Amino acid sequence: MDTQKGFVSLIPLIIGFIILVGIGGYVVFVKRYQIPTATITPSPATSSNKQTYRNNLFGIEFLYPKDWFIFDSNEGDIQVLDIYPKSAQSNMVKSSYVHMAFIPNREINFVWGPGPTIEDYEKMFSVSSMTCNNSPVFDNYEEIKNCRLMKIGDQNNLLFEYLDNNKWEQAAWIATPENKNFFGFIIGMTTINDTNLSSIFNEIISSLQLLK
Repeated sequence: MDTQKGFVSLIPLIIGFIILVGIGGYVVFVKRYQIPTATITPSPATSSNKQTYRNNLFGIEFLYPKDWFIFDSNEGDIQVLDIYPKSAQSNMVKSSYVHMAFIPNREINFVWGPGPTIEDYEKMFSVSSMTCNNSPVFDNYEEIKNCRLMKIGDQNNLLFEYLDNNKWEQAAWIATPENKNFFGFIIGMTTINDTNLSSIFNEIISSLQLLK
């Protein structure tokens, strides 16, 4: 009887030990296998109305308004970030937004059909060929105007305007040579109901940093 009572008194200790071992194992598992994710933090200098988006996978960091949000998705093999005003959460289809599409450093499957080849993108994002007059991907646009070189990091990139549904939209091709996963990305505007996104677009472009 005493032996049985002694065993019963040890049960809470045994259960506690098992719980501690389980928690410890879970923490080790999470630390080892956790996938890096983007972080969104207020920028100290502009914390009143701006926040910082940082993504180590894409190798970018930029500021955007606190009253906007980021929606990430895939279009075939293209990884996409769309930046919307919070007022659009109930109906994103009818809202203007800033669009970022990241071009992977491999063969690409487009959901909308054949697009530029991997060789086109490789040439496009090469620093030596990043010019307004030698850009094979531009052939996919109906009309380009005001194309100019833009400095981000240690290299030139392309900033331009293109005609979309009878409206001139701004866009930029930006190379990410330090990133082995992506050639680079395009950032542009999609405006609906004549909303002016120029200030948001320029804010993102001017604060954009390429991570190493």
